[in-house]
Amino acid sequence: MAATVPGAQTVGIPGEKKEQFAKVLGLPPDLNKRELYAIFNADNLSRFYVPAVMMGHASPAPPSSRTVHILGRDKRSLFLSHALHDIYDSVKLINLPTNPAYPNVTGNIDVRRSAGGWIEQNASINQAREPGEEDGHISNLVVAGRPSEAVTLLEQVKHRLDDRTAVCLVQDGLGVAQAVQNRVFPDERNRPPLVLGHIGHPLAYDRVTKSVRVMSPNYESLWTGLQPLVNKKERLSINPRLRLQGMLSRFEASDLLNAKHTRLGVWLNHKIPSLMFSAVVDPICVMLDYRYDQLIYNARANGLITQLLGEIADVVACMDEVKHSAELQAHLRGEGMRKEIMGKLRGKGNAPSQMVLQIQRGMLTDIDYLNGFFIKRGKQLGLKLPANEMVVNMVKAKHKAQLERHRGFIPLELTSRRRSDPAKKLDVRQTATIPTFPFRPDTNTAQTRTQIPTNMDDSELEQIRKARLEQLKAQGGAGGGSSGGGGASKQQQQEQRQQQEHEARQQILNQILHPEAADRLGRIRLVKEQRAQEVENRLIMLAQSGQLRSKVTEAQLKELLSAVADNKEEEKIVVSRRKGWDDDDDDLLDL
Repeated sequence: MAATVPGAQTVGIPGEKKEQFAKVLGLPPDLNKRELYAIFNADNLSRFYVPAVMMGHASPAPPSSRTVHILGRDKRSLFLSHALHDIYDSVKLINLPTNPAYPNVTGNIDVRRSAGGWIEQNASINQAREPGEEDGHISNLVVAGRPSEAVTLLEQVKHRLDDRTAVCLVQDGLGVAQAVQNRVFPDERNRPPLVLGHIGHPLAYDRVTKSVRVMSPNYESLWTGLQPLVNKKERLSINPRLRLQGMLSRFEASDLLNAKHTRLGVWLNHKIPSLMFSAVVDPICVMLDYRYDQLIYNARANGLITQLLGEIADVVACMDEVKHSAELQAHLRGEGMRKEIMGKLRGKGNAPSQMVLQIQRGMLTDIDYLNGFFIKRGKQLGLKLPANEMVVNMVKAKHKAQLERHRGFIPLELTSRRRSDPAKKLDVRQTATIPTFPFRPDTNTAQTRTQIPTNMDDSELEQIRKARLEQLKAQGGAGGGSSGGGGASKQQQQEQRQQQEHEARQQILNQILHPEAADRLGRIRLVKEQRAQEVENRLIMLAQSGQLRSKVTEAQLKELLSAVADNKEEEKIVVSRRKGWDDDDDDLLDL
């Protein structure tokens, strides 16, 4: 018989009163229907007892399990939002851009191109916008993106998650679940159950159709569940297995995902081979500054690939999850994996490595979730991986050096007078930003050792040049005295120094200008020598301050010319006569 609390109502035969209890009935969210059936079931007197208070969890009940939130902005998150749109009643993308550049999803019907393809609009984008101030509980969360971004993304919604949330991690890396549990959910009692996903088919952006393209027509995705590890004496308020089964069953119902629920060992058998290309090829490309096609014909690099694969295979052979998988060992140690890697290298052609691009842009790499994962597991198993440790250290050193180089670039802003509005005062100062060109000259040359500040006007630059000229004169006089005094006259020495300065300027300009830009600047010098001199001074100043990282093109030179022309002060003499003023000098005009 159902229990009630004080304040309950008796519905049925009047005059009869049921004994009341002070016990609160617990209602786990996943057992609501079963418990409610027991509460409202009639007894032998055809009476129904409706309790006044029904509490299931210490905090408010979570939203419907038919809503899923997706965290991430990459192509995988867009694909998952479209695949889960028909499975869940509501799909919400957190931090979704206002106008996504790829609102569609496309794919091929068959391996043959003649079979045609399909295209569908991602319906979840138009109705998935979540208000920025939304702070409600999240029942189902899918985290996409790169492995190095998973912890940062989860920190944004950490306050909306608890042990009632099912979190799915879909990244191209290993060890993400451990990093999330240790850094985002250090409290074991509030850790949510995790689902690990592996999408076996590659995804790419298609600019022609503005869509996320599924590259393979025949594919499947694998999913496995991880329950939170807690002390045996501790008891979770919610059974995590129910949460995991609820999410996995919905994923399996998606036709576009082709999802399959597997054990962790089977999941690793498919996940580990898919990461080998990124683990052994991309770090070597970073070390050698290579593109993919340059790596094929380097025998030393190919030997390093074999060494990296061998060390990883040694660790995999000792891992408890997959140590009994003879097929995985044969694939890693045999020629099958090498042929697969070489085939991918030939297919990518002269494309740049993704890890190289990440380092050039100053972004975090995923090396800790590729080679770094196997290094950690190897230390736990007592194995040494010297080649993998070397490539990890080299990638991190390259990343740090690139960050220091980026920090050395400072934005250039030139403050100068501009022609003011007639209604305003003449001495109003306005700012104009000079375009920054991507070139960084060689700092070892003698012409670039003197660093000129970027906020100086022409008079200050002229003073610096005069001081430098006096210094050169003093050095020339000292050298002449040491050689026995003299030979050349003072005028000849000055002409020689001017010639040296002119040659130094031309050397810098030849280094930082494209031939087309140098030709245009020479034509401008024939017409407006002063304007060309100002532009040359600006370019040399940009080069000496480290603002240029590539040669200046003709289009960039035009932008600099327009900026200099806009900032050129135009002086004008205005004579105004006061009304009613009787000037005696005007009488002289009548004489």
